[in-house]
Amino acid sequence: MRSHILLSLFAAGSFVVGPAQAALDFEKDVRPLLAGSCFKCHSGSSAKKGFQMDKPEEIAKKIGPDGYIVPGKPQASEVIHRISLPMDDPDRMPPPNRGVKALSEDQVKIVAQWILEGAIVGGATATAPSPASPMAASDPKALHQWQRTTGTPFAAYFVKLDGASIVLRSESGQERAFPADFFSPESQELAKRLDASSAQP
Repeated sequence: MRSHILLSLFAAGSFVVGPAQAALDFEKDVRPLLAGSCFKCHSGSSAKKGFQMDKPEEIAKKIGPDGYIVPGKPQASEVIHRISLPMDDPDRMPPPNRGVKALSEDQVKIVAQWILEGAIVGGATATAPSPASPMAASDPKALHQWQRTTGTPFAAYFVKLDGASIVLRSESGQERAFPADFFSPESQELAKRLDASSAQP
């Protein structure tokens, strides 16, 4: 069973980021936590379960609707489940016999918050959106600013609508499917407009 830590993480209001609060930065806020507790078992070609966490591009491969990390949904992410299990649970990560310190409750919250904000590992920046030209606003090949419901925007290319998900590609070439309700109504409308433009011959 999931621990009281995990349950407390998703109590009402636990992860609400206001527009004035800066989004977490993977390299500054999250990677150091993973380095201290996860890299010993999850780095290099011999990484446990094939989950290499010492390289952002390898972490990105595990991010997605069915991945270890589900962007926008920390409660559905296997990573959060594992790092918040009771210390005596055999599935707890990291295991107590690995000689590394387990993440504290506050550190688990940081990782969960990063996932809630979209689990961005690089190539998409949380910068203020710039006005798009009328042509770019409907150009599916242009770089667009996407507004999250948390109020923290990032830049990415539109790929397609896939059911209830919006698939985007970062500037570094990584494709990711996000739940549509992860975005503001304006960004959801943008995705519909770009999808319609993509379908035109």
